[in-house]
Amino acid sequence: MRIPIASTAISLVRGILRDLNMDPIEAHLPVVGGVQYVDLNTNSTTEQAHVLTRLKTVPGAILLTVPVLPDDAPAPLPVLSALSPASGPHNTGFTLTVQGANFVSGCEINFGGKLRTTTFINSASLSCSLAKGDISKTGNYPVFVLSPRKNSSGTLLFAST
Repeated sequence: MRIPIASTAISLVRGILRDLNMDPIEAHLPVVGGVQYVDLNTNSTTEQAHVLTRLKTVPGAILLTVPVLPDDAPAPLPVLSALSPASGPHNTGFTLTVQGANFVSGCEINFGGKLRTTTFINSASLSCSLAKGDISKTGNYPVFVLSPRKNSSGTLLFAST
């Protein structure tokens, strides 16, 4: 697991990691904008959660967590729970936002059988722009999310009126 740490808190973080018997390895990446990356040698989600809980006690220490999964590790399947909007008139362009869980950078929205250029917002939201011609007739258009590892979510229907 790779954790970006505010460089001002790195000595406190090192101490906490040593107390947890975790050998912090400072990644060989440049310190950019006051951020130092630390790698932890664990794939245990229980250990990762325990470490992150302890590190959150250091004000401003953790800037963002980026799990580093081995290539053969099972990735969580994307879950699609809602569309916004869930319906709309045909022959109009708009931005579609999908909500769900387990979204990662590189996920793509499939709308009506075509992959769309997708913006990753966070692990629960993605968006894409649909042009006027993408919804040329009334009816239901299937929508699902495809992960970078080509795992797909369930399908919801966008209702075109």
